[in-house]
Amino acid sequence: MELNANWIGKETTLTAARIPIVLWVLLVTTATITLQTIVNPVIVPTIYFLVMIAVHVSLYWHVKVVVSVSRLLYVTVQGVLIFSTALLMPDGMPALLIGLLPVLIGQCLAIYRRLIIVSMIFGILYACFCIFTLNTQWSNEILLFIALMIFMTIIIISYAILFYRQVESRMRTEFFLKDLKQAHDQVEQLTIANERQRMARDLHDTLAQGLAGLIMQLEATEAHLNRGNLERAKEIVNKSMSQARRTLADARNAIDDLRARTLPELDWQDAVKSEVHRFSSATGTAVKLNNAVKIRLSGKTMEHLLYVLREALTNIAKHAEATDVIVQMEDTTDGNFRMTIRDNGIGFNPDIIGNQAGHYGLIGIKERVRLIGGHLNIQSTGTGTCIQILLQKKESEGG
Repeated sequence: MELNANWIGKETTLTAARIPIVLWVLLVTTATITLQTIVNPVIVPTIYFLVMIAVHVSLYWHVKVVVSVSRLLYVTVQGVLIFSTALLMPDGMPALLIGLLPVLIGQCLAIYRRLIIVSMIFGILYACFCIFTLNTQWSNEILLFIALMIFMTIIIISYAILFYRQVESRMRTEFFLKDLKQAHDQVEQLTIANERQRMARDLHDTLAQGLAGLIMQLEATEAHLNRGNLERAKEIVNKSMSQARRTLADARNAIDDLRARTLPELDWQDAVKSEVHRFSSATGTAVKLNNAVKIRLSGKTMEHLLYVLREALTNIAKHAEATDVIVQMEDTTDGNFRMTIRDNGIGFNPDIIGNQAGHYGLIGIKERVRLIGGHLNIQSTGTGTCIQILLQKKESEGG
């Protein structure tokens, strides 16, 4: 995978260098023709020269395609074209060779990316340049041309290094931006999924639990009416009306929380007592409450634990057929928090119930315990159920 990424970068670097190279070739071509025309104008060789320069430029423009076939073939053909065009323009030869050979060497930096290979190509082209010049009318100026050749090569290679680095830096930035966009899209999708889960929990913990409590109270009212106990039935109806108002208020708080994402301040002791009292009033089941917690709980942690307590009590009322319930909140010896909800009901199979469609209460308990970084342990037999949540100190404080 890394090799493919490097090759893609190489192709992009070569492609980005096409325009400045072509402009430079056109400038060198103009200078060569001008020198040749001033000394000895030639028409037919000039036409051939322009055709070969056009092929030379075309290879530069389609360098990505040719290099993908053979890098050596590309460099060889370009070198042959440079020396061949120099033969057609003998009086403009110095400008042509000194102008085009360093460009080819500089382009080899992007083609091979290895200094040893580029140095070998430079040595071969330099040797060919010296031999070629010694066999022309410019042999007396060989030392000057060598100095100019080296000087131009240094300048163009320096420029090529800076240019290729800028291109690669821009490419890396584009790749990083692309990866960042993908990561942003993934985070957005996860955020939407988490919001949907949170909305499902809030709806279950407000409307579903509230309506379940109302149903239990109405069933108790019906039972008292059937026995002619009107006073008790009226008392339960009044409590049902109060609970309906609380359910409506909880639903509005959930909607406000979805809008503002702010947590209400909770009085932990009063909130737990309220939940236990609501359960006892609706079911008539005795509850032993021990809430002697001294550890500081964050608002988010208290909210989740309160929903867990409410769901557990609702499940006991609906399914457990229990006569005794124990709710215990305590600080452990190592400074952690533990909440235990125990009943003497008929029990259930957590592995089966927790995976069945429609039984969202247990799923909600697991999700909320996971969100606050706690550990959930459920033990249930035919003689009762024990739900225990252990929360380490750092999670209880951080929420």
